[in-house]
Amino acid sequence: MKKTWQEAAEQIGYDTWLEIGESDEEQVRYYIYDKVDNCEHISSVTAARDVVFDAADSDWDTFDKAHDMLVDTCGDRIHRDKCEDIDDVINRLAFWIMVEKALDYYEVFEIREGMNDSYK
Repeated sequence: MKKTWQEAAEQIGYDTWLEIGESDEEQVRYYIYDKVDNCEHISSVTAARDVVFDAADSDWDTFDKAHDMLVDTCGDRIHRDKCEDIDDVINRLAFWIMVEKALDYYEVFEIREGMNDSYK
């Protein structure tokens, strides 16, 4: 059964924690970028649209942070010289939604592990 985009983001966050643990933010981000870039939830326009619409409906905080990243990276523009259309913008927004959610989950695992260490 296919995971929801939230479950996939949680798995990416968890895998990031297992693979590189506590590390500098840049290394964490690059690892998550790579995992999300190869994620089935952004591999097609239909899947990306599902992520965008669901996040806008059910996870506004993540959607808002992702939108800010999209704008900050100029990903909200359609680049005619690259033969882009609105689907390309939707794919980029879905990418940032997945990244932001995976980062949120990574931070949860990091905090949880820190709490476990304090009880040892």
